Amino acid sequence: MTREVKKAVTRIRRVQDAVYNNKVGICHSMSIHTNTLVRCDGEVMTWWTVFAHQGEPPAKACRSWTFADDSTAEDIEGILKELSEYIEHEV
Repeated sequence: MTREVKKAVTRIRRVQDAVYNNKVGICHSMSIHTNTLVRCDGEVMTWWTVFAHQGEPPAKACRSWTFADDSTAEDIEGILKELSEYIEHEV
């Protein structure tokens, strides 16, 4: 896992804690999923998907963002910016 990915996951988990403590008004649920695939040549590929549910339950809108262990820092920052805008809370 690259340093950029570790930092991103840490930031997302902090916001996830805020969501579960009702500190993020527009977002009522947030999760992060990790997937790993071992290719035929033995290379391990890992990617993370973040889900955010906006609005009151039942959620009227759910979006997801995905980044991988080979994503660039710029790509990850772009995803975190989009997530921040969607939930109206700094990630």
